[in-house]
Amino acid sequence: MTVEQFELLHSLLKNKLEKSFLTRPPLPSELRLAIVLHYLAHEDSIDTTAKIFFVGKSTAYEMIRDVSKIIWEVLSPKFLGIKSVEEWQEVAKEYQDTWDFPNCLGAIDGKHVRIVKPPHSGSAFYNYKKYCSFVLMAACDAKYRLTWIDVGDCGGFSDSCVFEATDFGKLLKSGEINIPEPTPLPRSNVVLPYAFIADEGLTLSNFLINPYPRRKVSNNLKKAVFNYRGNFARTIGKAENTNGETRLAQYRQNEVISSENIGLVQNMKKKGKLEIHTTILVIHNLLFLTIFELHAPPLNTLHSSATPKTPTKRTQNQQKREIIL
Repeated sequence: MTVEQFELLHSLLKNKLEKSFLTRPPLPSELRLAIVLHYLAHEDSIDTTAKIFFVGKSTAYEMIRDVSKIIWEVLSPKFLGIKSVEEWQEVAKEYQDTWDFPNCLGAIDGKHVRIVKPPHSGSAFYNYKKYCSFVLMAACDAKYRLTWIDVGDCGGFSDSCVFEATDFGKLLKSGEINIPEPTPLPRSNVVLPYAFIADEGLTLSNFLINPYPRRKVSNNLKKAVFNYRGNFARTIGKAENTNGETRLAQYRQNEVISSENIGLVQNMKKKGKLEIHTTILVIHNLLFLTIFELHAPPLNTLHSSATPKTPTKRTQNQQKREIIL
């Protein structure tokens, strides 16, 4: 995070971070935000973080909980709010211009966040990867920005079960999301609905596109090309790749989730005790927004089907080396 990004984040949170006082002045709002961001960005314990900033351990605990809640309350409506039809059309246009995949509203995928097995939880959190976890389900657009997240379901559930149980999945199924009307594909009269792209873990439906099974692709060129284009768009923009950008290691792989301190993950989800995890994701959106607006080149310059450029002397030399080798 750059200084400009920190100042932007602080300006958005300043009114809620500042505390009123009668006798002893509280810690500055900039310091409180810096402590929380340091904790989220590094794999340090609360004890280490408190010693680095010369604050009490209990103060650091309270600060991280309160500031994380403020960050989520302020930024989530701005960066993870309900989209209008025009905003979904803009997402689809970015996907088509960037990754050459039309009528796509984003990529949906799940991520298993490793935890220590909660006591008396049975096999609810034990996943197919042979460790205990809870599920982070998310959707992202063509520029790695998250458009929807859901955190906290048991790792023993499949991605399909988790997605169908979310509010977003139920609204999609009932048609209550502001999805644009079906439109013709580019250079074609075939009218298809707008949909999200996902892997085989989610169920095929009117609003979800899955690749063809491998056994049906070997002798069918059209299906193989569809899988290639779909997997290309999903791999570049899929939520799991985006989650990697948010440094999911900060979920604390060895974090002990026990009934004595914060309860089971499902209870945490119901009581709103996952602010730390959701805070990381909403900050991710803020950082990527500023990166793409201020620093990053257009993503369509990286597209594989873009207009080829005239070979430079360097690329010609690389081709010669390949021929020689």
